Amino acid sequence: MDANSHILYSNRSAAYLNLRNYQLALADAKKALQIAPSFTKAYIRACTACLAIGFYKEAQELITSGLDLVEDPEKLRNRLEEIAPAKEQGMKQLVELFGSELAQGTDGKRVQTSQVLSDVKKVLIYFSANWLLNLLPLSYLCMCVCVPAVRLCL
Repeated sequence: MDANSHILYSNRSAAYLNLRNYQLALADAKKALQIAPSFTKAYIRACTACLAIGFYKEAQELITSGLDLVEDPEKLRNRLEEIAPAKEQGMKQLVELFGSELAQGTDGKRVQTSQVLSDVKKVLIYFSANWLLNLLPLSYLCMCVCVPAVRLCL
């Protein structure tokens, strides 16, 4: 692969998106943007990966940073409008799974359940992109990560 071809990195990012390997899709889209900061498709693919992972703030920052750089900013503006509803939907799904109560943090401060759930989601995403997932059954991983987080929220 040509190390300086933004199109190849962007296309590989699209392939990773189709495989639902969002971490690698995001990495390749960012690499494409390093090479060609005005390449619209790379912004769209990076945003798609961020939304799939739950990195809503990063998705918004990526799209906003590209508005002045791309030839057709309308595509990015349209994508920017999709971030807030995606975030709302993602949080709604997590709350349905784990509840919306406030949790008591280890330092005695109140912690939003949404922050705990976001951290749990990041851990699960890390392991899903990692080779350990092939060795550990998902039920075991959920038992070790999700159950303690849910207990923290109750």
